[in-house]
Formats: sequence, structure tokens, C-alpha cells
Amino acid sequence: MMDAVARPDVMTIHQSLRKASLTLQENGIENARFEARELLAHVWGCRTADLVFKLQQPMEETHQARLDDLVHWRCHRLPLAQVLGEWDFRDMRLKITKDVLIPRPETEELFETVVRRLAVRGVHSSLADKRSMNMADVGTGSGCLAIALAKYLREAVVWAIDMSAKALSVARDNIRSHGLLNRIHLMEGDLLQPILGSNTVLLDAVVANLPYIKEYEIKNLSLEVQHEPFMALNGGIDGLCHIRRLIPQAYQGLRPSGFIFLEVGYDQAETVAKEMCENGFYGVKIEKDFSGIQRFVIGTKK
Repeated sequence: MMDAVARPDVMTIHQSLRKASLTLQENGIENARFEARELLAHVWGCRTADLVFKLQQPMEETHQARLDDLVHWRCHRLPLAQVLGEWDFRDMRLKITKDVLIPRPETEELFETVVRRLAVRGVHSSLADKRSMNMADVGTGSGCLAIALAKYLREAVVWAIDMSAKALSVARDNIRSHGLLNRIHLMEGDLLQPILGSNTVLLDAVVANLPYIKEYEIKNLSLEVQHEPFMALNGGIDGLCHIRRLIPQAYQGLRPSGFIFLEVGYDQAETVAKEMCENGFYGVKIEKDFSGIQRFVIGTKK
């Protein structure tokens, strides 16, 4: 069967891609060609790699209207993930809305830090035939960390906690789409209070990527970031108001030899490590992200 040939008055997909890329570029969007491909693939419901096989096909009118709409919102600095309504975290595609923080590469590194440390200590293998490993993902947002942990650590039961009912709704959709509602329990509340208040769960690990941006710095962030939920960014005066409250709660909720794993701001690791030591954690370690920034702080309960 011959490929469809575009009419002279109808743009090909290649021409439509070029138009979208130029529009994004003219409106100050970095990586405009990459983003145009992402938007076009989303409209066609295909992978970006598959666009190469469609470039000479005619761009359907309804698809062009949809693409123009998405480009419009991106030019108004709505984040690409919110425009698409989805985003990748490791090998997972997740639903994303304006109610949740967009997963960052650093949080993928936090996940890798967790599983690497647990593997070194032999925690998950030693528990496999005995009992579940209870983990808390505090400030779960989209549920990205909870889902990744439950998928990789087959014996893990994850308690995904968030203050935002709207965020938990998004997390629930993502957890359901990955078939993990039986091992990830959603809880609404402030930090670890829902678990501490139950007195029924002792945790083997607490993992958290809490808001850590100083409140006065938020107005200086990119327009894209300012479209994300304020409560998912705001760490208070010094960026540590939530982290500082979580550390003693984690000590209370963890089993002996349980772990706390925190993602922190670029200049916060030393302060957070000191807070952990002062609250009884030992063997406190700071690890760098791929950019060489002290990003992750890990402690163990005595």
C-alpha cells in the first residue's frame, strides 16, 4: 500500500513539526525542536521515534488544531509535563496535573540511592521470606517514588502520604494504572502523623522529597516552575521547615536500624545531617547527585 500523499493545501507532519518548533523557539522555549516532537507525538498517540515514519503524511485538521492548542499553552510557559498531562519517571509513564510536582531526575537518583543502600545492607533480601518491608513515601505527590519502590522491592508495602487530597487523587490514578493498589496505601495528612497516630505500623524506611525551596526564592524561579503547586515548593523561611519536623517523626516511626532518606536543596545537606545526628540517627551520610551537588542525606535509627 502506498503512503498517503498530502494535498498541496494541507501541511505534512514534517511541516507541522517545523512550524511548531519555530513558534516555540520564537517564544523563548529552550529545546524547541525536542518539545515540538513531544507535543506532536502526544497528539498522534505515538512514540517520538515513530514520527520519522509519518513525516510525509498529511497532518489531519483535528490533529493540527490540537497541536496548535498545546503549543499555545507551552508558549504561555505552562510546563511541558502539564501540557502533555503526563511525564516519565524512570521507565514509568505517569499522569501529571497542576496539583502535583513534576518528577525531577534528582528524585530518580533518590530512588536509586534507596535501593542501592538497602541492597548493600541486604535489607530487602533478608526480609523477603519473613515479613513485608514497611516504607513511607512522605509527600508522595504524583506517587512516583512510591510506585518505583513498590515495583522494584517486591516485598515492600508503601505508605504514600500527602497533605493534598488533589495530589492523592493523581497518585491513586497512577498507582492504579501500575496495578499496585494492593501494596501502596494512600494516607492524607501532615508528614508522618497519619502513621504515628495509628500506632500499628513500624517502618523500615522513610523516604521523602519534601518542599525545600526558601519561600522568598520562589518568585525568582522560572515561570514554568511557578505553575507548579506552591505548597509542593515552599520550604518556609530557610527551606527546611518540613524537613526539620519530619526528622524526629521518622525517628519515632522507624524500627531500630531503620533508614531515613531525604532529598534536600543544594546548600542544605550539612544542616540536615546535623539535625539527624541531634535527633538520634547514626551513620549519617551525605551523597551527591550526578551534578556533584550534595543532594541526599541518609541516617539510621539506633
